[in-house]
Amino acid sequence: MGKSNFVPTNVGSEAFGRRRRRSQILYYYYYYYYYYYSLFYYYYYYYYYYYYYYSLYYYYYYYYYYYSLFYYYYYYYYYYYNISTTTTTTTTTTIIVYYHYYYYYSLYYYYYYYYYNYYSLYYYYYYYYYSLYYYYYYYYNYYSLYYYYYYYYYYSLYYYYYYYSLYYYYYYYYYHYSLYYYYYYYYYYYYYYSLFYYYYYYSLYYYYYYSLYYYYYYFFLQD
Repeated sequence: MGKSNFVPTNVGSEAFGRRRRRSQILYYYYYYYYYYYSLFYYYYYYYYYYYYYYSLYYYYYYYYYYYSLFYYYYYYYYYYYNISTTTTTTTTTTIIVYYHYYYYYSLYYYYYYYYYNYYSLYYYYYYYYYSLYYYYYYYYNYYSLYYYYYYYYYYSLYYYYYYYSLYYYYYYYYYHYSLYYYYYYYYYYYYYYSLFYYYYYYSLYYYYYYSLYYYYYYFFLQD
C-alpha cells in the first residue's frame, strides 16, 4: 500500500483570512470612531466653555467699567456742584451708602464670576477625562474582544486540524499496519497449511503405494 498524504494543510485558510480582515476593519472602525468622538467632544466643550465664560467675563467687565464710570462722574458732579450747606450730611450719607452698595455688588459678581469660572473648569476637566475614560474603555474593550475572538478562532482552527490530522495519521497507520499483518499471517498460514498438506498427502500416497507394492510383491512371490 502507498503512503497517504491525506493530512490537510491549508483548508479554510482563505475563510480565515477573510474573517481576520473583517476583524481588523471592525477594530480600526471602532478605534477611529471613539478617537474622533472624544476629540470632537474635547474641543467642543473646550471652545464652548471658553467662549461662553470669555464673553461673560467681558460682558461683566465692561458693564462694571461703565457702571463705575457712570457713578464716578455722577457722584463727582453731584458732590461738587449740587451740595448745599443744609444737605451736606444727607449727601455724604447717600454717597457712602451708594459706595457700599456698589462695592458689595461688585464683590458679589466677582465671586459669582469666580465660582462659575471654577465650576466650568471643573466640568471641562470632568467631561474631558470622562470622554478620555470612555475612549480608552471602548478602545481596550474592542481591542481585547478582537484579540479574544482572533486567538480563539486561530487556536480552535489549529487544534481542529491538529487532531484531525492526528486522527487520520493513526487511522491510516493502523489501517496499513493491520493490512500488513493480515497479509503476513495469511501468507504464512497458507504457506504452512499447504506445506502440511503436501507432506501429508505425500506420506499418504507414499505409504499407500509402498504397501501396495509390498502386497503385490509378496503376493506374487508366494506363487
